[in-house]
Amino acid sequence: DVNSWWENYTINSWDFFMESGHPRSPFLVCHGGENMSGRERSDDVLKFFSNLDNGATYSQVDVAENIIYNTEILTCLFAVALPSTLVNLQSYETSKNVPIAIQPLVSEMKAAVNLGSIITDSEFISEWWGVIKNVTDFREKLPKPDPEDIEGTVRRRQQSGNPITSSSLKLQATTCQKIPENEAERKNFQSQILQNVNQYISLTLEADDFNVGIARIGKMPNISPEKCSMWLLPSSIKLQAIGNSRTIKIEIPRTDGTLLENAWIPRCVGVVLSVLLNQMEICHLSVRPDAVIRNMEARWITQGRGVSGYSPFYDAGLNGEGQIVAVSDTGLDTKSCYFRDETHVVMPQLENVGVDTAHRKVVQYIAYADQTDAPQGHGTHVVGSIVGRSLVEKPLLGTLGTKLNQNGIAENAKISFYDIGDSSQALYVPYPYNQVLIPGYDAGAKVHSASWGSVNVNYYSEGAAEFDEFMYYHQDFLILVAAGNSGDAGLNTVSDPATAKNIISVGATESLGSSFISGMQGMDYLASFSSRGPTKDGRIKPDVVAPGFFVASASAVPQSESCALRLEAGTSMSTPITAGNALLVRQYFEEGFHKSGKKNVENGIKPTAALVKAVLMNGAQYILGVSNQGVTSETRPYDENQGFGRISLLDSLPLAGHNTINGKYVDGRALQSSKNDFFNITVDNQGGKCESSILSVTLVWTDHSSRPSCSKCLLNDLDLVVVMDGVKYHPNGRDNRDDINNAERIKLDVKNGDTLIIGIAASNLVTEAQHYAMAMTGCFNVNSESFESIQDHIPKAKPGIGDINRTKWAPVVIVVVLVTCISFWFIRKKMQKNDALRLAQPTPEME
Repeated sequence: DVNSWWENYTINSWDFFMESGHPRSPFLVCHGGENMSGRERSDDVLKFFSNLDNGATYSQVDVAENIIYNTEILTCLFAVALPSTLVNLQSYETSKNVPIAIQPLVSEMKAAVNLGSIITDSEFISEWWGVIKNVTDFREKLPKPDPEDIEGTVRRRQQSGNPITSSSLKLQATTCQKIPENEAERKNFQSQILQNVNQYISLTLEADDFNVGIARIGKMPNISPEKCSMWLLPSSIKLQAIGNSRTIKIEIPRTDGTLLENAWIPRCVGVVLSVLLNQMEICHLSVRPDAVIRNMEARWITQGRGVSGYSPFYDAGLNGEGQIVAVSDTGLDTKSCYFRDETHVVMPQLENVGVDTAHRKVVQYIAYADQTDAPQGHGTHVVGSIVGRSLVEKPLLGTLGTKLNQNGIAENAKISFYDIGDSSQALYVPYPYNQVLIPGYDAGAKVHSASWGSVNVNYYSEGAAEFDEFMYYHQDFLILVAAGNSGDAGLNTVSDPATAKNIISVGATESLGSSFISGMQGMDYLASFSSRGPTKDGRIKPDVVAPGFFVASASAVPQSESCALRLEAGTSMSTPITAGNALLVRQYFEEGFHKSGKKNVENGIKPTAALVKAVLMNGAQYILGVSNQGVTSETRPYDENQGFGRISLLDSLPLAGHNTINGKYVDGRALQSSKNDFFNITVDNQGGKCESSILSVTLVWTDHSSRPSCSKCLLNDLDLVVVMDGVKYHPNGRDNRDDINNAERIKLDVKNGDTLIIGIAASNLVTEAQHYAMAMTGCFNVNSESFESIQDHIPKAKPGIGDINRTKWAPVVIVVVLVTCISFWFIRKKMQKNDALRLAQPTPEME
């Protein structure tokens, strides 16, 4: 039975660890202390290990990075220690008198859910290991950038084993502890692992068979070990450790079929997997999936509830002015009239060296793959939907013969562009993904739109974790990702990195007007191709939906000053539409609209990403169904089709003269475990000033990144509850609390005079505290507020802040950070526990 199998497995794994003789080994440790938060259990475990072995200590900052599972009753995390020390212990009780379970982290526990497909799935084998010709030698080192030869440099990058190419298998290992940041120490760490890998490959090939180390595969016979050795050794495997992270990039070059018969290749790769999974420094191993590419009517739908010609937020002056958006895509036709500046030429850069704030539209162009877009390229269309603004009043729309102004959603905003596609629109995405995100953030962008991702990776991947980690440490930065176009295959088709927790994953609805074609049902129906949720661990995805079938936007005509337009369909189109609306939400708060529905820059604030996300989700409207080529299927609130629904700014933000709703917004408050915030309100929807009969309240928080392949990915758990007439209402259509998602909404039908209590509770945290944002709309008066949280400072908005040049302001930032740190040191002496809360997770506004 299962219990006896697990008992034998545990005993055998302990025996293996003892026989291996490795001085330090990774363990999975689970703590089930009652009435304790995940943070308290983790601290108790790490104190236990620290008392055993000084080398097992962790800094408080790293605690959350070691946690792989956290609920109200159990917390599990990684720890590193000497096996011999643990074996000889008399007791496994912690200082809190709680017995803990300790299990050696063996190879079967390290393998990602997709890892076995490399050697067992026929389609994968055919794709990756089929015979190919003219194989490039991927042992060539990545060339250093040559500022005088951009085209030559990017061409050599493509030929030299750049991440996300089709000519080598990319694996990614996650280490149990952080890789040294010091260059010499990092290289030594990397060299030692590669040396061990090569040594163990040789030893494994000497055996008659070997255990792959992946569940349900078991042992495999060695076939042609001599040729496996010729292919894999010496130095054919590329390995790169990323300093100050937990990431090791690994590439296995393809063989052209002359060295090995195709039937032998999976077994040779199995040797590599077995060796990597048995490295003590590695806690997780997976395939790094390849990435693939995934407006007038859109304006009317997202701003004015689909009323033709009605754009109320533009009428109020909300058009993206002062905003910068970052986009990573196939390329951008900077000569298109939607981006061209008659007096400034875009100067592509190979590295992140500065911004051109004087350019009409393009402040930065990182030429990572190349420096242009393909004819009718994907990237130009995507960027046009967000910020395109034509120099020509009414350009021609492709072959439709209709003259329209198809400017982007945030037509006055500017763009920081990261080129990840070549002339064939093949993608070359560097990883870890923070390499794509940093230039835009440094250029002043607070929103990043990514209309690309992998296919059939529905679990929480390395890419998802990297997006979440970047947002956690840059809490004013919001990433939007296309959900994917695999919806016709059914459920669980939302794919990496749209499976991340903190981002907004965007699905696609149909459209209206000139973007409407025969057979469509309209803007309240999901496009059949839009990928469906939930994620493998059960989280709601997509988060929202927006028009994506069809969308008219700029069309690339390289080397020509064109105003071409074209229609495209996909979640690649709905994502930039949503990103453009996110820019308008940011502008709304920065210009102080949130106090009265009217512009008042004196009230302006810089919103966190969590608040922008909460606003878009709070006003999202339920759609009516899924349009399947003339056949309609039903949808439910918060289901796998729509998430929170179709975005609608007029239902999200009070706007004087255009809607009659009130808004209440909370941002940057930090709750400790078991603490609560309460809001007491009374419905007031009579007298004509406010007439909504719906109250909508949404709670969003930016959670710490989780370990890849997590079965329960939420780490910090907050809860939203509303009490009305003695009845308790739970979020996201549930009958009880939600301990899976980090976005929660409650929508209620209310009547005049109803009194409601809105509660926000920190149920179970793995960090010292968790910041949150809340958006509430309806017709109400706030009677009272009760806070056990701490309000972190949200600074006043300053016009033009998005245009700051990073190099110019770097000394000022350093001084501010130093002064802030010194100030906090003195405050700490006085505020003790409260100050520790402030320092645990500072928002970017604090920094």
